[in-house]
Amino acid sequence: MGLALAYGGCPGGQGAWEEVFTLLYRRQRAETARSRQLAHSLARSRQAGRALPYGVAILDAEYRIVWCNDSCEAHFGIDAEADVGQPITNLVRQPEFVEYVAAEEFSKPLQLKTARDGLILSVQFVPYVDSQRLLLSRDITQGTRLETMRRDFVANVSHELRTPLTVLVGFLETVRELKLDPERSRDYMNLMAEQSRRMQRIIDDLLTLSTLESAPEPPHDEHVDVALLLSRIPQRSAGALGRAARASRSTPSRGLDLPRGRSPRSPALSATSRATRCATRRRGARSALSGAARRTVAEFHG
Repeated sequence: MGLALAYGGCPGGQGAWEEVFTLLYRRQRAETARSRQLAHSLARSRQAGRALPYGVAILDAEYRIVWCNDSCEAHFGIDAEADVGQPITNLVRQPEFVEYVAAEEFSKPLQLKTARDGLILSVQFVPYVDSQRLLLSRDITQGTRLETMRRDFVANVSHELRTPLTVLVGFLETVRELKLDPERSRDYMNLMAEQSRRMQRIIDDLLTLSTLESAPEPPHDEHVDVALLLSRIPQRSAGALGRAARASRSTPSRGLDLPRGRSPRSPALSATSRATRCATRRRGARSALSGAARRTVAEFHG
């Protein structure tokens, strides 16, 4: 009978024994199918646990490792096979982690910086079955760095806004409380206007940053034909330079005061005019070139 059952066949019998053997054979097949189903479910559960982006480790009542996934191995530098049965505090020896385990107060997660590669982890223990515990770890390095950058950015912006605002308040109090001659008042007004423009530039930069943050991320796998992109720039630059040159020739000089005793054709005035025109043309050319380059890139990607 045992040999027949071992090979998966139903043993023969007569009378009541045949019915008994048939029932035993059916029960054996059901138990075999159930065992295979449980093994398959266990394998799938372990695969799902290993695929989690968070570190998960099963610890017994003495905080010894029973099982852990790949993320937990990467977070704490442990071996899922060689370190089974080892106390977790023998492998993770940071004082704050050892104190956290000893206190057994797990209502709040612990923020832990690993000594091996400097990761910042959020660590917490969760009760599990049969006095076991789950050790959960999550990599919060990037979030912590972004939060630090945000605090520094807010502090820097506050400082940059406070400086021109202090200047404005001081000049306003001076102009309001003191009787100043027109020239001094004009100087103060110019300084206040300069500080106002500084604040306006800061606000414009903040609005630009906000626009960039809300914009969708550009595709990271886009191929750009750099040769084609560069070939378009000289054509557009030539046209832009021509328009800038024509605009500079047609634009008259403004805001140039003639010194007393000098004619408009005096050498000093001519040199000043030439320098002014050259500077204007250079600024126009640079603006035209940069505008042409921006339009070329925008049309290329559009």
